[in-house]
Amino acid sequence: MFSPEERAREEQERAEREGKKTHVFPSAPPCPSFSPAPFLKKQRHRPLKPTNDTPGDALLNYENEIIATNEAGEVSPLPYVVPPSNIKVKMPVATVDGNLRRWPSYSRKAAEDAARAFVEYCFTPEAQQELNDAGFRPVVKVRKPRHFPKVKKLLSVEEDFGGWDAVQEKMFSAGGVLDRINDAVAGR
Repeated sequence: MFSPEERAREEQERAEREGKKTHVFPSAPPCPSFSPAPFLKKQRHRPLKPTNDTPGDALLNYENEIIATNEAGEVSPLPYVVPPSNIKVKMPVATVDGNLRRWPSYSRKAAEDAARAFVEYCFTPEAQQELNDAGFRPVVKVRKPRHFPKVKKLLSVEEDFGGWDAVQEKMFSAGGVLDRINDAVAGR
C-alpha cells in the first residue's frame, strides 16, 4: 500500500516515462472568475502559512488544518466552506508489530499491550475531546463539542466511489479529471 505522496510521485514518474502530461501545472494561469488567494505552503502538523510565492484561487484541505491555522492567529482568518455533500475521511490508527522485533523478547508483550491500549484509548470520550479541541470531528460523543458546519450528505470513498484505487485512477492519473480541469482553466 502506498501513501498518497508515494502514489502521486509514482503516477507522475510513470506518466513522464510514457511521455504523457502529468497533473502538475505550475504555470497554469489563475481562473479568471476568482481573485488569486495566497498560496499555502505544505506544512504538516503546524498551522498553514500563506505566502505570495504562487497565487492560487482556492485551497482544498482538511478542515482541521484550516481550524488550526485560524486559531494560531498568525494570519488573517481563512474562510472555509464545507460543501453540502462531503467525503468522510477515516484517519487510521494501528499497531505495527514489525517494530517490536527490535525489542527484547521480555518486553515485547508489554509493548504490544501498551500499543493496543493506546489504540483503544484513541476512541474514548477523553481522547476524542482532545481531537475535537484540535479541530477533528469526534467519532464518539464528547463533553464540549466544537460547533462544526453541518454536512447534509456524507459520502464514503469505499461505498460511493469504488475505493481509493478507483478514485486515484479516475481523478488523479494522467489524463484524469484533475488534468481535464487544469486544461480547461488554462485554456488548453
